[in-house]
Amino acid sequence: IDVDNPPEGLAIGLVKCFSSRATVHIPDVRRNPLVSAGWQPGVARSVMFVPLLAQQDRIGVLEVASLKRIGYYSREDQAAVQHLSNQIASSLKLQGQRAIREQLFRSEKLAASAQLISGVASELSDPLDNIQQMAEALAARPEAPTASDLRLITGEARRASDILSRLFSFAHPDTASARAVDVS
Repeated sequence: IDVDNPPEGLAIGLVKCFSSRATVHIPDVRRNPLVSAGWQPGVARSVMFVPLLAQQDRIGVLEVASLKRIGYYSREDQAAVQHLSNQIASSLKLQGQRAIREQLFRSEKLAASAQLISGVASELSDPLDNIQQMAEALAARPEAPTASDLRLITGEARRASDILSRLFSFAHPDTASARAVDVS
């Protein structure tokens, strides 16, 4: 509902409750000049709007209505509904805070993953560049590659493979298993 320009009917009472932070009690909707609802099927006969306040923050409005009869809500009823609405508002505020906390945790995990991937990529770039340079140098030579040339390529490939193995062991740690141990 647009608070600055509410539609006709019960919405006016709802906006009044939200704006003033006070309970709005309308015992007979059809005869109340504030809402001027008139007779319409499915419209409440009596209604009470109670602000949802959590630590003085306006969360919304709780509507308590009777479709069948007009009625005055006693001070005890109003106090009980106000207490209930405060509990609802606190719960909604906590849910919102939990959602924000979970979103922050997910973004922190994503940032940590990105940092890990960036580190692995930078570590792998050196051995892979060396492998490429050595292979290009060997391809440019007319004579056959020597054993030392092949050992260099093999060493760099093994280095790149070790980096990936450490990454996989970090991502999937080995599970400990029970085994017999001779203590003597």
